[in-house]
Amino acid sequence: MELVPGIPLSRRLKEPVPPWPLAVGWAAQIAEALHAAHSQDIVHRDIKPANALLTPDGTVKVLDFGIAKFLGETISAHKLTTTGSILGSPWYMSPEQGEGAGKVDHRSDLYSMGCLLYHAVTGRPPFEGDGDHPLAIILKHMQETPTAPGGDAEGLPDELNDLIMSLLAKRPDDRPASAAAVRDALSTVLVDHAVPRVGRDTSDVAHLRHVDSVSGLILKRAWELFQGVERQGATQRAAEGAARVEAHQILRRARADAKRVLSEAYEEAEANKQTAQDLLGEASDKATKTLREASDKATEATAAADAKAARIRLENEAEIEQLRADAGAEAEKIRTEASEYAARQIRRAEEFVKELLLKAPAPEGPPRLPGIGNLRANATARWNAQHREASEILELLREQAETDNSRLPATTNSGRSSARNTDESSARYTNETTTWRRDVEEILGRAGKQRHSE
Repeated sequence: MELVPGIPLSRRLKEPVPPWPLAVGWAAQIAEALHAAHSQDIVHRDIKPANALLTPDGTVKVLDFGIAKFLGETISAHKLTTTGSILGSPWYMSPEQGEGAGKVDHRSDLYSMGCLLYHAVTGRPPFEGDGDHPLAIILKHMQETPTAPGGDAEGLPDELNDLIMSLLAKRPDDRPASAAAVRDALSTVLVDHAVPRVGRDTSDVAHLRHVDSVSGLILKRAWELFQGVERQGATQRAAEGAARVEAHQILRRARADAKRVLSEAYEEAEANKQTAQDLLGEASDKATKTLREASDKATEATAAADAKAARIRLENEAEIEQLRADAGAEAEKIRTEASEYAARQIRRAEEFVKELLLKAPAPEGPPRLPGIGNLRANATARWNAQHREASEILELLREQAETDNSRLPATTNSGRSSARNTDESSARYTNETTTWRRDVEEILGRAGKQRHSE
């Protein structure tokens, strides 16, 4: 028995999803192995990642063609296939295997290989679920259509997406006709989309032991691409590791610097806070002192203004009182003179009338001159009328004097205004008194003229 070094493909699929060209290279080799088995009327009936061995040079070996136990990771003794039992793994089992059909041909292996390729390009089997019972997975294979792998695999060619979905067809007749057809389709996808044409001698790929040298070239090129990607990934991972270390160091230094800056800023803020409080206290004391001084000056100024206003008010009141006294004395003097003059004129009028009556003859006896009685009566009547008129004028003089005395201002805020009012009242009273004096003199004059004429 041949000893083949390598790892099961199931272990590799637990790592990050490989580039789709590498997965296609693996599938092409599995299709080549199935084509050889199917040519001998052998159906594997349990194609899955655990039964595919990946060797160090990139070759894929299909295991467990009816062998009960191989390399510790193939089918165990209690899973040995027997006639009438359900064969295969639920996650990679064809619908006809799940139904327990009596006849299962090579197209069942193509369905299982489609499930394996789906898993390789997307990172998961076509049907799965947390805690799902294997029978539930088998029912999904029989009844449900999986999601197209192109939705989960970025950059997957449409031709490869369609090929995988055709391999997962429910009816065997809807799948590709043979494993050789699948191998050719996979090789075409690689040639068209992944591997550039290069000139090489066919001996370079003979160690792959493939019948088709083109497929061998494609597979070797795919493996080289994978190794290049792996080397580039290792370099990138190393660079990323160094970058992460440097980033962590920078982060630690930044944190230390930030902590130091924050501490310095806090100390400076505390110092500034204390300085601000000191300045605020000084400003408050200075403002209080200034306000107190301003209040004292305002109080002194107000007291001085009040004293000055009181002094001015007293001076004005004294001046006003003096003016009132002077005006009152002047008015009293004028009234006295007017009264004395009026009294003198009245006395003169009375003496004139009395003298006139004394000169008139007595009423008894016949009159010595004709019409003397009428003359005496007329003179008496005129004297009485003039006496009444003079008395009325004298009474008016007295009333006007009292009225003018009541009109004199008692107190005023302005000495000039009081003096001016008093002068105006005195002048008006003097003019009125002069007018009345003239009227009295005119009455007495008329009486004198009447006396002479009689």
